[in-house]
Amino acid sequence: IDNATAAGLFFGRDSANDQDGNTFGVEVAYDFGLGTVDGYLGRYNDDDLDDVSIYGAAATYDLQNGFAIAANFDGLSVDDRSRSQFEVGGFYQLVQGPRFGATIGRANLDDGVADVSEMFFGVQASIAIGPNGGTTFGRRGIFEIFQANP
Repeated sequence: IDNATAAGLFFGRDSANDQDGNTFGVEVAYDFGLGTVDGYLGRYNDDDLDDVSIYGAAATYDLQNGFAIAANFDGLSVDDRSRSQFEVGGFYQLVQGPRFGATIGRANLDDGVADVSEMFFGVQASIAIGPNGGTTFGRRGIFEIFQANP
């Protein structure tokens, strides 16, 4: 859209344990110099489930000397059931190399009968390749929302 704002469409195919489905939606991101914010809205559908709404938002803030903090929220809802997870973390980016980080979060599941929550911890490493390495948007998909399993 401009030097600081990007918009996009996403489409993906998730597959696990003989369950396949399509994910699609819209996303927007804004880079404010010291960090970024982004969000998405979408749908997931397969042969076994009704259409599932998926949504999320993320923010990063660069501190200094390669350190950054981040927060991420993802959720889904279908009929009277919902699933969400929220995580916060810290990251370190090497000048010409990988990014390392750790996050802690909480996953919630409301299946219409019971509401269950679970804490989780994650360790991450990634590397961007090329002069403008990386992508504007993160991974999108139904199974991204099920990283922790209450």
